[in-house]
Amino acid sequence: MTPYSPVFLVCYRCRLERLPVQEYHILRASLICDGRSIPLLSRLVPSAKQNNSLIQKEFLDELHRCVNPKAKVILITDAGFQSAWFRHIKSLGWDFIGRIRGTVQFCLLHDDERWLKITDVRGKASPEYPGAGWLVRAEYARCSGHFYLHKRETRGRKNQRSRGRLSSPTTEKEKQASAKEPWLIFTSTEEFKPREIMKLYSRRMQIEQNSRDEKSERFGFGLRASYSRSAGRLSVLSLLATLSTIVLWLI
Repeated sequence: MTPYSPVFLVCYRCRLERLPVQEYHILRASLICDGRSIPLLSRLVPSAKQNNSLIQKEFLDELHRCVNPKAKVILITDAGFQSAWFRHIKSLGWDFIGRIRGTVQFCLLHDDERWLKITDVRGKASPEYPGAGWLVRAEYARCSGHFYLHKRETRGRKNQRSRGRLSSPTTEKEKQASAKEPWLIFTSTEEFKPREIMKLYSRRMQIEQNSRDEKSERFGFGLRASYSRSAGRLSVLSLLATLSTIVLWLI
């Protein structure tokens, strides 16, 4: 599907899920591969600074320095990243594919006076291309791109939280709302068909599998059992897990 373009997944992963206060998150970039994704670059971010635009730009710049300058990279990101993130990706000469949620407004070029929200659109079972347009109404923060829309069939899943596992009611409600909303995908590329865009975006779940590999005490590296609290120690543990994952993939 992308024979010459490396595809990276970038998202925030919760690190200290067993502690009463989730002090840190990990901003991680992983390479899409067959099966599990391969972690490439991770940065420990205090929860209070999650979605900080300066931290995100520094992370992108560092990732850009690690990649062949001639490579045409595609970054896939989940909902939560803002317009400044997308604009900085474009400034690096890369492409992005991300989901739009919440109250962010957008408009299509063929009707540029009508600003919409995700609640104003209705997706279909078959992916479609509404057209090119602008993300964010404020002129100083606008980002141009292409919009794709798809409403997946409801799978009837239920929350089956295991006994003793901490859970946030707010988080569960957010997940339920996300599952009911159509996928409004915003991207800088028009090289793919709507179905191919949705297939690429759906592979973001590989980074969830990678996160489970790190945390699981039975099947993974058991970082969930760590009582380390300092940023330095957690960064070292994350680095060791990343190196181990790469070595296991090479075997």
